[in-house]
Amino acid sequence: MRNETHTRLSIDIPHEMHMALKLFVVKNRINIKDYVVGLIKEDLSEEMEDYLLGQMALKAEKEGSIGVKKSEKLFKKISKKPARSKK
Repeated sequence: MRNETHTRLSIDIPHEMHMALKLFVVKNRINIKDYVVGLIKEDLSEEMEDYLLGQMALKAEKEGSIGVKKSEKLFKKISKKPARSKK
């Protein structure tokens, strides 16, 4: 077992959605927790990537590696990144 702390997340969803979710996970031989955590990780990894790129640009600008204009272009590029398409 990993040495991580966990927090419980409890949400209410419509009964029909829950039934569809149960059918989906059984069909795909996964459990609900792994499926939901996987979706969250996927979305958060995109957000974290954007955040880290922004932090790298700030650091590079402070260190003089890139200029203000290049840094601004990078921020604009990051902020215009299209959202992940929902399946």
